[in-house]
Amino acid sequence: MMQQQHLIHNQFVSLFKNEADTKIIMDTVLARIQQLQDLGLVDAHLRRHYSMKEANSGESFSILLLTFCTDVSTVFVKMDAVLNDNEVDYRYLNEDCIKLEGYARGIGALRLMSACLDLHQASKICSKDWCLRSLNEAKSEYASLKIHIDAILQLEWATLSDAEKAQVYDAF
Repeated sequence: MMQQQHLIHNQFVSLFKNEADTKIIMDTVLARIQQLQDLGLVDAHLRRHYSMKEANSGESFSILLLTFCTDVSTVFVKMDAVLNDNEVDYRYLNEDCIKLEGYARGIGALRLMSACLDLHQASKICSKDWCLRSLNEAKSEYASLKIHIDAILQLEWATLSDAEKAQVYDAF
């Protein structure tokens, strides 16, 4: 009987410690998001997405960030291919600019959005040089943001249950 009570006590202490650790991690994620806002990399959209994760599911925020990174990287690869072609298809490039703007807008990535708008203007007037400069600027803004996103994802991963981690894997 005494061993069973000791085991229950240890499980309770472990659960409490995990909840305390999760609270610390969540506070750290919120601080990182605030840092991103202070740097002008994002607006309040990202914080709102984070605050909604408990209402949706624990893994929803991680899936959002991973989807954002995957989608942006995919569009950059396509844009590179279009701009490296001898005859640039500006209509196709315009469509990708709109996608990229949407991805950035979705998480409130302000500086990436601004770079996307510049790239979109360059593609509208069919200026390959301007498009190349603007694409490089967009990639630079994304790289600055991705460093922070990767750090947030590492923190988030520590809070996910095995089932939630499986959901993230299944999403990709």
